[in-house]
Amino acid sequence: MAVAARTSFAPPAASDHEQLVVRRGERSNVACVVAIDSTGLGPALGGCRMLPYPELNAAVRDALRLARAMTLKAAVADLDLGGGKGVICLPTGEAVPTAARRRDVLLDFADAVESLGGRGRRHLGPGHGGHPRAHPARPGPTGPARR
Repeated sequence: MAVAARTSFAPPAASDHEQLVVRRGERSNVACVVAIDSTGLGPALGGCRMLPYPELNAAVRDALRLARAMTLKAAVADLDLGGGKGVICLPTGEAVPTAARRRDVLLDFADAVESLGGRGRRHLGPGHGGHPRAHPARPGPTGPARR
């Protein structure tokens, strides 16, 4: 009898951030993380990183760190935006998903972003596996997905 591997998850301290969403995708079964550092000046601006991570905690720490960096970048650029970041935690060894799997993963990530109710704006960043315009976009509460 095969026993499913168990994954322990103890989220890093996110008390300095406004919101942290961690969801396992219904289509892909891949974990998606969305961290919002600040919306004090406006919706959180950030991208999506899709990479293999050794564990979910590493992906969460990465999202929190990058969300804070986006807040600082928006402030330096004098934008009326806050900072956020999305991370898609691919299983170790899966550097670039196939086209069909990538579509499912990105739709699951879009679901996680939409669960924020308009608190963030997104675009696809490094690691998504191709040119952003080649991927499906679904309009969210803030309009079409940013590219």
